[in-house]
Amino acid sequence: YVEAHLSLGNLFIDGERYAAAAAQYRRASSLRPDRPAVYNSLGTALALQGKYEAALEQYRKALELDPGYVQAKDNLDQALQLIEGH
Repeated sequence: YVEAHLSLGNLFIDGERYAAAAAQYRRASSLRPDRPAVYNSLGTALALQGKYEAALEQYRKALELDPGYVQAKDNLDQALQLIEGH
């Protein structure tokens, strides 16, 4: 079921329904809290809603699980830049 929630979340992202995407990624994270990609995706959905602080928290969770996760690190850096720019 985790993959189904991730796929739905991705479809919602593609359709610019970011809150709905975040809800799917949260469900996925409750089922598989050990998967860094879930937190990275949730962070992206939050960032796309302008919720940068919440996004940072999710990117950090992804990096705690996988310190070498380049995409999460890049997303974290980008969110930090957006926060500093506001």
